[in-house]
Parts: sequence; structure tokens; C-alpha cells
Amino acid sequence: MNLPNEITPGPRENVGDERSVRPTLVRWHIVFLLALITALTYVDRLSLSIAGKYIQDEFWFSTPTMAGIVSAFIWGYALFQVPGGWAGDRYGPPRCVDMGLLDAVDFHGGHGDRTQPSP
Repeated sequence: MNLPNEITPGPRENVGDERSVRPTLVRWHIVFLLALITALTYVDRLSLSIAGKYIQDEFWFSTPTMAGIVSAFIWGYALFQVPGGWAGDRYGPPRCVDMGLLDAVDFHGGHGDRTQPSP
């Protein structure tokens, strides 16, 4: 049954020569980095949910202000979807995931530097 809208595959090069393409470990590298990033963001949200009441009491934040702080995670994800997709297409997923992870580590490391009072 050959319908006019049916898509038929075109000719492929090297048909039957499966040894010409060797699988790489790039996909496992990406999966590992995405799992690591997911775990880090989960720990961030968990830490904020535990410490949220203490932060609210210490800095006298109202409930709506605290809700805005917690929703910053959602805004961060939403704002970086399009630029992240563009960078992934332009530079490749492994490089973008690596750079995103390094940026997150730098960002969190910067927080640790600012907790100590200067002499």
C-alpha cells in the first residue's frame, strides 16, 4: 500500500557495514553529568527547604518574600532553557554540560568564600 504521503527511507551509505561506526562513551558521559547536576539541584532545594524557616526568622522575610526566594529555582530553569538549547546545538552537549557544572561549582564556591567575616 503506497500512499502519497508515506515517507520512504532514502538510500544509505555503507548499508550492511555496521563495523564502520564505532559507538563512543560520550552518551554515558552526558548521562553521568546530567545525573550529577540533578542531584546537586535536588540537594540545593532540599537544603533551602530545611533551612528556610531559620533564614526567614533571621532575616525577617515575610512568607511571600520567602516564596519568591524558593521560586528562584524555577525562574533559573525557565530562563536558561532557550540559551542552553542554543548553546547545546552550537557547541555540543558534552561541552555545555561540563561548562554548566563548572559554573555551578564556581557559583557555590563563591558563597563559601563570603560566609567568613573579614578581619
